[in-house]
Amino acid sequence: MPEMDARAILHSAGFMFGFAALIVGSFVLAAHFGSVGDASAAFLLVAVGLAIPVLIGLGMGNVLPAGIAFYLGGLFAWLIVTGTAIRLTGFET
Repeated sequence: MPEMDARAILHSAGFMFGFAALIVGSFVLAAHFGSVGDASAAFLLVAVGLAIPVLIGLGMGNVLPAGIAFYLGGLFAWLIVTGTAIRLTGFET
């Protein structure tokens, strides 16, 4: 297995930090939407918050090709960002 240079280590650390923040953020937003009575948004955010680490684990464990697993994790992460923006701006009405 090739060794990681400093850039690869920073890239990996940034990936882990970014996805950890998205996972924690999804649970915080789920708590917020649950407290204001928006159960559908809260449920979706909990589901996405649980799915992202599962996808990362599947990619790192080579159960799924890493690129596909991380792509799906990123897709779900953008679902958090987009869905929250739509909910908070009232655009869906």
